[in-house]
Amino acid sequence: MAIPAATNFAYHFRWQYDWAKLMLSATSKFNPEYLNILLDIQKLMSDSGFDPAHADVLDRLRAKIATGCKGQKALDGGQSILHAVGAWQGDGQKGAIEHSAKMSASALKLLQHVYLIEHAGNRHVSICSLPKFFYHWPSMQMHETVTTPSGAHQLLNSKREQFTALQKKHLVGACARALAWAQRTNVVLSLAASKDSANA
Repeated sequence: MAIPAATNFAYHFRWQYDWAKLMLSATSKFNPEYLNILLDIQKLMSDSGFDPAHADVLDRLRAKIATGCKGQKALDGGQSILHAVGAWQGDGQKGAIEHSAKMSASALKLLQHVYLIEHAGNRHVSICSLPKFFYHWPSMQMHETVTTPSGAHQLLNSKREQFTALQKKHLVGACARALAWAQRTNVVLSLAASKDSANA
């Protein structure tokens, strides 16, 4: 099934947001090269939601995952994330993956697919567009289905997102239009209430 990727923050996404924020604050669990990015992610993830003033760190995170760490051989995105949490030792590795490592990796995966794509005044639109390979939030799917580095790699390397760039643009437009109609409705209701008061 498709996850609710564009969703109400407080109701659907808040628990996953708070969990990812907690996981990413444990900077010692990540490669030191991610430290500055993680510190800026802490600024991005305020208590009330994403802070648009620090949205650039999301692009920096995606770039870091794409390029990897110094001395790291050319790896794909999934291997790069595992390397970032100390869980990638090379091709053909066997055995179980540590729970803390896969949970840290899943938090990176979540933020890798978050986009702050529109900001006007005190309003902004954020979209979490996870790959279609996910049927749940990364933390839940990793917890329920992943036991080995290769299994984690398969999930973390998935790329084809729920929404295309054009669909993200349409979602922003739809949000703006819905807000405009809500504001117009408030104006009409206010005028109606004033008229009823005057005729009372």
